[in-house]
Amino acid sequence: MTDVTADKLVLAYMGLRGAIQEHENKVKELKEQQSVVSNKLLELCSEQGMDSLRTEHGTASRRIQSSYWTLS
Repeated sequence: MTDVTADKLVLAYMGLRGAIQEHENKVKELKEQQSVVSNKLLELCSEQGMDSLRTEHGTASRRIQSSYWTLS
């Protein structure tokens, strides 16, 4: 049986924390790229006066959300 020491546990914890941070940074980068693509799709919809774009890879659709304020 392997001896588990505080030193080994802390080392493992720190390694995992670093790996998580690297993945979070990569996810942030990917989301930024996705946002650029999304904005381009919205531009295409606006230019063509469409609410959706059908392609062989799938359909992109825009959602229009309205908020209304009322005074009582």
